[in-house]
Amino acid sequence: MWTATGRATELVSDSDASSAGQSASASPASRDVGTGTDDPTAPVPLVDDQGRPVLNKDGKQIMRPAGLDPHMFVAAGLRDRERILAMAAAGASTGALAAEILSVVVHLWKFQRWHSWDAQRVGREYNSEFVDYATIAIGLYAASAGIPRNIILRIEDYITRSSQYKENPKMDQTYTHLPTTNVWNTDLGHELYQSGRIGVAGTPSVVP
Repeated sequence: MWTATGRATELVSDSDASSAGQSASASPASRDVGTGTDDPTAPVPLVDDQGRPVLNKDGKQIMRPAGLDPHMFVAAGLRDRERILAMAAAGASTGALAAEILSVVVHLWKFQRWHSWDAQRVGREYNSEFVDYATIAIGLYAASAGIPRNIILRIEDYITRSSQYKENPKMDQTYTHLPTTNVWNTDLGHELYQSGRIGVAGTPSVVP
């Protein structure tokens, strides 16, 4: 799922950039506001729902592909979480719940290299300028889906255990197969959602 080339790990997937994300067009973080392009691979600044720039670990503006709206990941995560919670509340069987939880696995698989949610390889080409966003997107989805920080980082760490890096990045002391930048970006995705900076179509995202 997560493979590494350059500074950050890469997750990505195949084909369904859920339509709920497209409804985010009223928000500054949406691909349709202020991008000036219909090219889904065009680089645009990542901003929050108030239009404030989102900066990377080095204090630089993070860029994202115009076609991968951050609200898409939030909407997908919320749908997955709400569906599972509703089934649990309705007394669904263990087997039915397990099948529903598989939907989360399917969505995580979309972050796999060359798949539809792989921001680093949007348009079937490697794009180094989207490295930070690729891992932020994982954090956005995980936070909205209710996946705890330690679990999503363990998954990333496991997937990248055989990754090779072109550079020699500093590795995290806990998640030893992950560069510290990957951990930082995953945490940033979590923070953007949990703080309400990026919600669904620009609405507050904090869920009690």
